[in-house]
Amino acid sequence: MTHEQRTLISEAEFSAILHMKCSKLIPELCRFLIEHFDPVACVLDFGERGKIPVDVQSVVSVMAVPMGSFPVLYKQNIDATSSVLEMMGINNGKQPTLTAVEKQLGRGYPADAAYLSKFIIYLISSVFAPTTGIYVSPKCYPAVINTEAIPRLNWARFIIDILIQTANAKGNKNWFKACMPYLMVLYVDSLQTDAVDVPVGGPRICV
Repeated sequence: MTHEQRTLISEAEFSAILHMKCSKLIPELCRFLIEHFDPVACVLDFGERGKIPVDVQSVVSVMAVPMGSFPVLYKQNIDATSSVLEMMGINNGKQPTLTAVEKQLGRGYPADAAYLSKFIIYLISSVFAPTTGIYVSPKCYPAVINTEAIPRLNWARFIIDILIQTANAKGNKNWFKACMPYLMVLYVDSLQTDAVDVPVGGPRICV
């Protein structure tokens, strides 16, 4: 990314995501964590070993995403879909692939409102509420139509809501459709060990 592109994303309060160190999921750990997540109490429940709260404060601590006053709209909307497809230069009615969105985040694209919209679409589709297919879900479009409002949305709550939905559907093959980097870092950060010297400051996803 260019300096201007990074500045645009930082001004939207997603700078920590640009420095995210947890870039690879560990399937066995993800499965273990989902199995121990209680969506009603919203905790990682390990019985006698204890419980780890899963709440918006911990999402902010780990992911450093905005915790605004307004909910993230995550549902299909015809007008939002039309606007995004036009922005992407798509006229055949098909949703863009995640790869196509990623390509439009290259250094050759201007750091404007459209760039921020595409970045958030990519972020939702690959990290916050990952799609198991190759196409982006149109449900993420309403949240990016007004780019000025993006920092005022409660992205921390959105991550929790998607996690709860995923846990409630964990018998389904799509049960990895949640922000697993958050859950992995939250769990590992809660372990007590003298074997690794982990920095205590800053967003945990960047450590």
